[in-house]
Amino acid sequence: MKFKKASLSDLEILVSTRVNVLRSANQLDLSVDMKEVEKSSRLYYQEALASDNHIPKSEHWLCLD
Repeated sequence: MKFKKASLSDLEILVSTRVNVLRSANQLDLSVDMKEVEKSSRLYYQEALASDNHIPKSEHWLCLD
């Protein structure tokens, strides 16, 4: 298992993971349109990672198997 600090190059995996977690946590069917969530999540991560302004401690960590 490998851990690394997320960067802008990890944007798509961060967005897709967030959508999957929200879909699962809210027990949403695959037919539910998540395009707006994807759009807002992508914008959030782009801004947060570019400015290193994400809480906690400005870090996103990925665990890659």
